[in-house]
Amino acid sequence: ESRRALGYDAALATEGVVVSVVDAAKASGAGPIAVLTRVPLGPGEQVDIPITVISSKKGKHGVEVTLEGTEGISVKGAAKTVQLSGEGQETVIFQCVVERYLGSVKLNVRARSGRDEATDEIELNISPRNPVVHNEQTIAVQPGETGKLTFERIGLKGTHERQVTVSRLADLNLHEHLDYLIRYPHGCIEQTVSSAFPQLYLGSLMALTAEEQTTIDRNVQAALQRLISFQQASGGFAYWPGSRHEESDWGSTYAAHFFLEAEALGYTLPPGVKDRWIRYAKRQARNWRQSTGSYYHGAQDLRQSYRLFVLALADEADLGAMNRLKERTNLDPRASRRLAAAYALTGRKDVAMKLLVDPSITVEPDARSGTYGSALRDLAMTLESHVYADDERHVVGLVRDISTEMAKGWHSTQTRAYCLLALSKSIGGQLNTELAFTIQPNTSESLTMSSDLPFKDIPSQYLDPGSETLEIANEGKGMLYVSYFESGIPLEYDRAAEQIDLGMSVVYTDMNDQPLDPLKLYQGTSFKARVEIRHPGIRAAYKDVALTEVFPSGWQIVNKRIHEEGSAAASASVDYQDIRDDRVMSYFDLPKGGKTTITVLLNATYAGRFYLPAITCSPMYEETIKAIQSGRWVEVLRYEEKKGS
Repeated sequence: ESRRALGYDAALATEGVVVSVVDAAKASGAGPIAVLTRVPLGPGEQVDIPITVISSKKGKHGVEVTLEGTEGISVKGAAKTVQLSGEGQETVIFQCVVERYLGSVKLNVRARSGRDEATDEIELNISPRNPVVHNEQTIAVQPGETGKLTFERIGLKGTHERQVTVSRLADLNLHEHLDYLIRYPHGCIEQTVSSAFPQLYLGSLMALTAEEQTTIDRNVQAALQRLISFQQASGGFAYWPGSRHEESDWGSTYAAHFFLEAEALGYTLPPGVKDRWIRYAKRQARNWRQSTGSYYHGAQDLRQSYRLFVLALADEADLGAMNRLKERTNLDPRASRRLAAAYALTGRKDVAMKLLVDPSITVEPDARSGTYGSALRDLAMTLESHVYADDERHVVGLVRDISTEMAKGWHSTQTRAYCLLALSKSIGGQLNTELAFTIQPNTSESLTMSSDLPFKDIPSQYLDPGSETLEIANEGKGMLYVSYFESGIPLEYDRAAEQIDLGMSVVYTDMNDQPLDPLKLYQGTSFKARVEIRHPGIRAAYKDVALTEVFPSGWQIVNKRIHEEGSAAASASVDYQDIRDDRVMSYFDLPKGGKTTITVLLNATYAGRFYLPAITCSPMYEETIKAIQSGRWVEVLRYEEKKGS
């Protein structure tokens, strides 16, 4: 009724607020108000909210409609009056402006005609459209000296977080890496595990509050439960949830490693997940054969040795397969070190010591090898193997090397997660981790702190938004490293357009494939966003490429899972697509010199001014390769304006 009253096209998905004012003699006072929609909004945006008044009164009468907003949203203009001749309906439109604010806001609606009155409350969710941005800084403080941090607040109100950690380890900004893993938007098997795995052992690195431990428990249990959606009938795990594709070799072992470590710490596993994987892994280990002449023979060795290690961790060691791999000529050094950990778990540390190849012997992994690794990830695996074998010869050096390397450049989810996992298992007892220091915020009194764990967080009350500086006096005997991490979500994310070893073009068209300007559309317009991704043909093929499109609040995605005609009509080469309320994330491989096109069907649903975030594309395990189209503001004009023109 609301749409028909407004004269909207049948394809228009918007709905308004309907206020029904009835005859007081019939209804004994107030009539009902029905709220038919919850308009999605983002910070700094404005939206037109239509309110349709339906009256059953006889004779000519007026109805006054008012709309008032709570903190975070304001309504432009005063009350509006509609004149009705007997029973009927009229629509009024209020323009609402969202402040720089995140969270829930409310609009209070009131309609009055004589003694008759109806009221209701509309709740709107103000959600971020942009990714989290952050600043980090690390300073070194000599014994007996004082260092000073200067804070810079970033992000919208409600998104700002600030953390300061004191440590004996140089450069390892622990919270920056954890934040990256937890907030990472893509949800394949590797990244689902990586987001939770390091949290298992966070308590061995720093003292946790009860609230922090509760959050970790919730995150770990959620990841364990999510694994059910990846497991195949075979017992292995697919790369994407609900996938009917073949199992991910590395992903299956990595998932099993995570749930075995979680189980050892007291977490409850989903029923049957472990037993099914053990049967699958034993089959894979028994039937494993290295492909003759394969360029990736080293990665094949590593995948088998990792599987054998995790089977040993489950007390299901396959000694026959372990011995066959051990006797292989030219065994990859990464696989040799991983196999050493498997033997150590079976009690054969003498064999493990012989397999622990010097850590300086490295192999640079290839992104196409299927282990999602890096030289740094492999170094973390080496460290873990030395810990299992009780071989302390290289532990301290490896800890320091890994800590230093983590501060350099970009690292994948796999690399960050495994480094944190290995460091948490190895630091205890290997380094002098005693901490003693005094902090002096500019807003409160000083506080002396100490810890026998390698990391110590400064309490949040000393880091409130009013704090501009923090001084740290080193009261101990060794060097202290103070890491500052600050994050927030900006109103606008001014990422410059760029294309590095990846081509991307974005075209908007009408439903007849004619070009269309997305900056100004009329309400009810259905249209397409077509993104073409191109491999320049210089480097090798790209695997696991992710295209992320986040759309303005005023545009609605037409989802083919709900509607017969429509939605993200991706090319056949797309492996997986995640369609959410405000975004579409598409995942695919890109052959050398190849291209793929992804089309999303949209509708300009809500009138107003909205922010269109940047469109980004990059291989998930090599983000130095990327393509970005900058964000911008767009408008959706009211349908009536089109009719009037």
